[in-house]
Amino acid sequence: MMKKGKLGKFLALICSLMAGVMIFSLAACNDADDSGKELKLDKTTVSVEEGATATVNVTSSTTETIEWTVDKPDVATVVGSGTGNKLCTITGVAEGTATVTAKAGDKTATCAVTVTKAGGSATETVEIKLNGEAVGTDAYYLYGEGDVLTFTATASKGSAITWESSATGVATVANGKVTAVATGDATITAKVNSDVKATVKVKVLEGTTVNAGSEDAFVSGWCYYAGESDANVASCVNFEDKAVKIKYSWSGGQFWNVQLFFKNNLTGKDHGVTFTLVAPSEGKITVNGVAQELVAGANAITVESYKGSTLSIQFGVEGDSCFTGQNLEFLFKDIVYTANTESALATPSFSYDEGTKVVTITDTANGAIEDKVYQLGFFESATAADPVATVIAVNGEVVDLSKIAAGTYTVRIRAYSESDKILNSGWSETTATITSENSRTDLLNNQNVAGKWAYFFEAAKDDAYLDADGNVIIKNLQAINGEGNWWGTQVFYTPESGKTITGASFTITAKEAGFITAHVEDADHVYELNEDNQYTVTVNVTGLNISGNAAFKIFMCKWNDNSGRLNGDITLSNIEFTYAG
Repeated sequence: MMKKGKLGKFLALICSLMAGVMIFSLAACNDADDSGKELKLDKTTVSVEEGATATVNVTSSTTETIEWTVDKPDVATVVGSGTGNKLCTITGVAEGTATVTAKAGDKTATCAVTVTKAGGSATETVEIKLNGEAVGTDAYYLYGEGDVLTFTATASKGSAITWESSATGVATVANGKVTAVATGDATITAKVNSDVKATVKVKVLEGTTVNAGSEDAFVSGWCYYAGESDANVASCVNFEDKAVKIKYSWSGGQFWNVQLFFKNNLTGKDHGVTFTLVAPSEGKITVNGVAQELVAGANAITVESYKGSTLSIQFGVEGDSCFTGQNLEFLFKDIVYTANTESALATPSFSYDEGTKVVTITDTANGAIEDKVYQLGFFESATAADPVATVIAVNGEVVDLSKIAAGTYTVRIRAYSESDKILNSGWSETTATITSENSRTDLLNNQNVAGKWAYFFEAAKDDAYLDADGNVIIKNLQAINGEGNWWGTQVFYTPESGKTITGASFTITAKEAGFITAHVEDADHVYELNEDNQYTVTVNVTGLNISGNAAFKIFMCKWNDNSGRLNGDITLSNIEFTYAG
């Protein structure tokens, strides 16, 4: 055996020293790792029934033996076991809450314990929500095939949820998303198992097509208006008065070129409305003159006050922006109307002296309500529902019949208020028979009737009629420049059935300066009334071809221009038409 030399002995000594240093270093590192780690548990909360057990385990790597304690031993007890006492068994003693603490050296970790009654409150439950709120017992509506509602569901113990529909031919469900298939009712179930579940009812409503028209062309219900050829309404559907859905494509234009109307039967003149509008994107709409900012999705809309009985919606804002694009769909739902009524007037009674034409009014119920006046309504017959004309009645004074066309009428009285929030009384049961001998014929209000004159005024007027000589008389037209639509002040004549108008002539006289446009849409038929011509112009239009339900129209302004509107008293005289053949 070879003896070690000095060099060998030296190398052996160095290796021994290095091995010692390495062992010391590794031990120091392990001690540093253990001292720097937090104490961690596999659970921070535990629920256990009385008499039952649950376990909590320390997951940190530590060489320390774990000490387990509980702050309320009358609620739960703890016993440690396993390597390093890392496993703790918790036993429920009595209903309540407690805190279990694991300690290793100077490190601790805690677990909150809830002890429930045996076999009782620990039973798992399922809750269904829509938009974060628990669902009710009433059915939730789906508006036509393809409409969607998305519910959420949670189990109290965190178990997995599965979804089912009782009628997949009506509505299907996938992960809470319910899709309408056909009209009918379905029950949607969210369940953990056959015993742990919750349900919600849905109803797919049948839709009725809404027709195109205008605000003045319908009596009640929904109607839409598309004012340009490129404003294409693909569909408009009313769902059993629960909602209305409109779908259109539009490349742009005036904000009123796509409109939706709803006319209800509310009494009074001042109303409010709230509804939910589901919009395809952000943008702006106008509801009865009030601009509304929209976000994509559901929007809560409130209009506290609007005049009349018609809800009017334009898909844009004047002078700003419009909702334009392809296949834009809007859903209006949860619509609630209110009549902003403070009081209602009682119905008075009256008598009328045919000889003196004096009215005597009896009214003790209404007292001194502000703005109260009386109206006499002139009905064409005793059974007619609406009067053809009304006049103001003053107790003990002569009735003004100057605006009543010749004829014999059944007349009733009502108390009337100028206040938007005071309802007019109904027409009285008491009646009188009044005969007017005036030689005049009232102009129709926005109606195309063969052989008749009519008017369409957005502005106010005192009267509009034909006198005994066939002249068109307009009293106190108040069409202020710059307000309303340029075509909002017009009179028009519909030819007799079977006849075609080829020419028209008349003289127009006014008390103020302004312009008119006679029928054809070009500047050749725009006429100015000014001081130089003493506000009188003779019009002669040829080359016309007007028949059927079309009409010869006279606009009280420039063509397609709000400036220069006529106001005040206006007369059309010497009216003549020429006909084909």
